[in-house]
Order: sequence, then C-alpha cells, then structure tokens
Amino acid sequence: MQSNTNSSMDQPGKFRIRVGGHLTESWVQSMWGDLSIILVTDDRGAETILEGEAADQAYLLGIVNGLYNTGHPVIGLERVDLPDSPCADRQGQVPPGEQVCAATTDVEVPTE
Repeated sequence: MQSNTNSSMDQPGKFRIRVGGHLTESWVQSMWGDLSIILVTDDRGAETILEGEAADQAYLLGIVNGLYNTGHPVIGLERVDLPDSPCADRQGQVPPGEQVCAATTDVEVPTE
C-alpha cells in the first residue's frame, strides 16, 4: 500500500465526528477533553456531533476506537477546516432539523 505523505489528514486540523445516539457532555469530556458537542434528533433518530481540533490521525483513531469499544456507532468523520470542504464554513452551527453536512465520509465499523 502506498502512502501519501502530503495528505492533509496527517496534519493538525478541525474534525467532525457523527455518532449514533446521544452522548453526554460529561462522558465525552472525561474521555477526550475539549470537544464540542451538538445533539441532533430528527426523523432518522438521535445523533451526537463531536467537533474539535486533532493533532493527527492517531488522535482521531483513539476517539473512533473509544466509541467503538463502548458500543457507540460512528456514522461519519470528516475534516472541516479545509478550504474545499463543503462544510468548512458551517463553524459548528446546525439549524434544527437540518443535516449537519451531506458530504460526510461514512465509516463502517466492524461488528462481531
């Protein structure tokens, strides 16, 4: 497998993670510190949107693994501070009933 050493995903940046269900702020803060939390409920169900700064992919992998290990399904993950990101100008504000972003990357987490 060839790696792209110029990948923006390996650089510090702002990320958004969509998680199925509602997480509590106290639990998220105890696990990962200073992530912002947005709770969304619509006709598809409940979601939590986590946003914050990440130093690299290792930090993101730690969050995804922590969510998986505690039974919280990861719905999507994206970097939102890139100029070509369709969600870059959203700045964490989601009007009620609106999707966070239609251009998230779906992540399949294996189940056993």
